[in-house]
Amino acid sequence: MRDALIGVATDRASADILEKRASATKKLLKQIEKFDEVVMRLADVLIVKVTMDGRTRLLIETIYHKLAQQLADDPLLMQRPRKLFSILSKSAARLPSPDEARRDRVDTDVPAVRNDDNETN
Repeated sequence: MRDALIGVATDRASADILEKRASATKKLLKQIEKFDEVVMRLADVLIVKVTMDGRTRLLIETIYHKLAQQLADDPLLMQRPRKLFSILSKSAARLPSPDEARRDRVDTDVPAVRNDDNETN
């Protein structure tokens, strides 16, 4: 029973975090509407917006190990939206499998886990 309650609480907390992130992302996307080019990194998420041939293009990418390494090797990519967009567009065709994504994910925002057994009253 205890494990089931912890699972429900964890799922609810995860849902709350996801809802807050979605809301913040929606507000952020609204704020960048007026800009033609944007590169933004938020924890393990990279947002790249470019305008090419009169069309606005937007990529929102989870930063995995390989991409984190590319950004570390060439920090100027964060100042070159079109080049970064091109790199990400090409790699989008080669998305990692779910197992690879879990293994290679760069954890920059890990939620705390509550352990009632170690709490002092």
